[in-house]
Amino acid sequence: MENQLWEAPIQDAAHIAILAEALAHEDIVCFDTEFMRESTFFPQLEILQFGTEHGTWLVDIAAFRRRGRETMLKELAPLFVVLQNPLILKIVHAAQGDQECLFTCFGIVASPTLDTDTAASVCGYGDSLGLGNMLKAVLNVSIQKGHARTDWAARPLPPQQIEYAHLDVKYLVVAGRKLLAELESKGRRESALK
Repeated sequence: MENQLWEAPIQDAAHIAILAEALAHEDIVCFDTEFMRESTFFPQLEILQFGTEHGTWLVDIAAFRRRGRETMLKELAPLFVVLQNPLILKIVHAAQGDQECLFTCFGIVASPTLDTDTAASVCGYGDSLGLGNMLKAVLNVSIQKGHARTDWAARPLPPQQIEYAHLDVKYLVVAGRKLLAELESKGRRESALK
């Protein structure tokens, strides 16, 4: 299932099933989250992003949440299977916040994972690099950052936020594969996986 970059977020169960089926055939996928936390104790997940080497996809969690918690969990369940599939490595940058979102919103955590922030540090690229700096250091790719603290609950999402969300996962699988190779050469691959 290839897509065109900056495709609108998925808002229905039929497209979730198609996306989950495509992701289930990959050995590595990446994910990221966009959430609001300013007025809640736990993060309120708004957008869940996925990427492979073939494309990027956004899932509009707010659209599913509007149909009620039970319906949301049922409709998103195929993605939970992918996120917990032990045969698919999930690449994520600075995983703690993303895993917290998955746990507080859905009661799951993604596994197994490679945190590119930790892997980049182990490989000598620097400690606590933001996504943009990590991609620049590892792949020499520059992406525009700047929408992390915007209102992800607003609908419709402006085109700039949709682009930002896609870019957050566009290069993560490639960066993850490169970091895995470097970790392997250092004999540290297994220590970086969770």
